[in-house]
Amino acid sequence: MQVHDGKRLLVPLYHGTSEIFLDSIRESGLGAKNPHVYLGTLELLQEIVDCGATHLSKDPKWTEKSTMVDAVLQQRSFDRGFNFRHGSAYVTSSRTTAVCYSLSNAHGSELLSITLDLLRVVMDVDPNLAHDISRRHSEASALLPMVDRYLLIEVVGVRLYQLQSGRGAYTASVLMLVERTVDYSEVMWQQLNFELRAPVAGGSLNAYRIRRVGGDLISPLYDLEVL
Repeated sequence: MQVHDGKRLLVPLYHGTSEIFLDSIRESGLGAKNPHVYLGTLELLQEIVDCGATHLSKDPKWTEKSTMVDAVLQQRSFDRGFNFRHGSAYVTSSRTTAVCYSLSNAHGSELLSITLDLLRVVMDVDPNLAHDISRRHSEASALLPMVDRYLLIEVVGVRLYQLQSGRGAYTASVLMLVERTVDYSEVMWQQLNFELRAPVAGGSLNAYRIRRVGGDLISPLYDLEVL
């Protein structure tokens, strides 16, 4: 199985997200814009956490939903596989992995989904407080009702210089990783994840609406609709 020609991959990669971001991706390319900058997602999350610690610390809904928030706010990653660094676009060789990511994040992004999920908890417990927070962060909070718009992006012909491995390796290391993985097992190739170092233009992207028809979040059954 030949997966590259020395300059670009000959097989597609995949990115799971939400239709919330489709227009931006098509216009500017995948990985060109960090949505959390213009949405102010981390700032919104920080305010929600500060208010929650003051007003909701004993509420069971808040206690359940606010786990791991410190790691998210600090944008930390861990050796055991947990990665709470957000802002870059990540792609995977596994279509199922990308679909599962999309289906697991109602707003397409893990950071945005966690943030808006906590805002909904505040809204349930203290609507006035949630209104005040939403007013100060209108762009992000306006996305609260825009849930379950699951999207799969297929990335075709990505160049090797545009990729780095999850641990920060660049082109030569990625090429060695691809060769070593394919030599070992095609199943292993299906488990590779990359961070985009450079945007991928819209002309190299295919977009599909994901329609879940059964299964679970680990092994979902789904149909794809071309967009």
